Amino acid sequence: MLLLGMIALAISTLYLTNSCKKKKVEYPDFKAVVNLKMDDISKNKFDLSGDIVFVNNTKENFKAIKVITDVMIDKADVATFLYRKPMSLTKGTELAIPFKVTLDQNDLVGVDPIDMTVLFEMKGKVEFENDRKEIVDVKVYAQQKLLVKDKKLDKQSKKEIRKLKKEQKKNKTTDVSE
Repeated sequence: MLLLGMIALAISTLYLTNSCKKKKVEYPDFKAVVNLKMDDISKNKFDLSGDIVFVNNTKENFKAIKVITDVMIDKADVATFLYRKPMSLTKGTELAIPFKVTLDQNDLVGVDPIDMTVLFEMKGKVEFENDRKEIVDVKVYAQQKLLVKDKKLDKQSKKEIRKLKKEQKKNKTTDVSE
């Protein structure tokens, strides 16, 4: 009888310790920033937009409830993106959260005049909530070169190219006649 009591006590102790263990919270993964576009920078104000993509490889459904990221151009902090509209991310799917920030001409002090690119970076986090109302933060970090469009500069470059072609043509005709 004493042996049965000890066995029952051991089993109940094992049951209680195992049932009290906290289940590890799984969370979605940040995948990339895609569809990155910058408006023509010849205007004083212009938009930078794209999509922040997450993938859910867990067995749970999530809602993105808050996005807060810093946007940097050539290592300078130029904007903060804040988004609070809940978006669903079901298990086994991807979620693209659109972002758009308005920048100023002064934000692009480091544009490389040779290849007309800037270094885009995004750092921050997205808060996700699962079906059990547990909140997890997923870090966001992306970096890539971004081509800059400047219609004024494009017009000037086209004029210079036409001028060079005319000079080359002129030089060819004078070389042939000599």
